[in-house]
Amino acid sequence: MGQLSPNTRAVCSDNIGHDGLAPTAAERDAGLVVCAYVDAIGKLNLPVTFPFDENYRLDRLRYGFANGRLVQIAAEISLDGYDALVRDFTQRYGPSVRLVRDTVKSEIGALPRVTQAWSAPEGSIEIVDPVLPEDEIGVRFAAGPRSSAAPIPATARR
Repeated sequence: MGQLSPNTRAVCSDNIGHDGLAPTAAERDAGLVVCAYVDAIGKLNLPVTFPFDENYRLDRLRYGFANGRLVQIAAEISLDGYDALVRDFTQRYGPSVRLVRDTVKSEIGALPRVTQAWSAPEGSIEIVDPVLPEDEIGVRFAAGPRSSAAPIPATARR
């Protein structure tokens, strides 16, 4: 996976000051405490990226906890990583169990969006293409029933 920086540390939204890590509206509505790894460089906290495969990296990796229990892991990956995600999840978990095509509002008008889901042991995996305004794909691994975690928002709300 590579070496983490000596400046890397975990931050959580329930820590006093929480170093700028705030839950999204959907995470707040689900009652989640959100944690992430950041590189603390002076007064800046930069999100740590993690490799997905040899070509793509997971950005803004966030861990969601409800009542002290990990219930979701969410991240984003570049739009061109869609095929790699679908291939990986299909190889690991079989065919997707849900595919929804709709539109999402953006600054330039309505854009097509695809939401695809897989069943996994003890939970589910969902990808949303795209997540605005970053123009990336949202990925969410959720434990337990689909409703126990925050949905991937149509637009990133930070």
